[in-house]
Amino acid sequence: MARFPREVRATLDRLADQTVGGTNVCPVHHVALSTQSVDMVYGLLRPTRPEPMPDLRAREFPYAAKWVAAGCMVGESYPKKAKVLQCVKCLIDQEAWYVAHPK
Repeated sequence: MARFPREVRATLDRLADQTVGGTNVCPVHHVALSTQSVDMVYGLLRPTRPEPMPDLRAREFPYAAKWVAAGCMVGESYPKKAKVLQCVKCLIDQEAWYVAHPK
């Protein structure tokens, strides 16, 4: 039983720092990525607006994370913030997608 919490913690630690081992240039827009701190969101997530499919997100704006889905298990010691790589143009394209696909 002790192995499961270690695995959860290892997964959360990987989610909390998504800057390790990646690129520093957006493969879609060919601009430098910046490191940003975003919220880690726990629990069952229910979208309040249409969301792009994962394959579209990966193809069109892969570095537009404004938060990180951290799973349903919540603990006081779990990370609250994550370091992610963001592309300014990915963020703009993602926002344009949301504007084009309102409720």
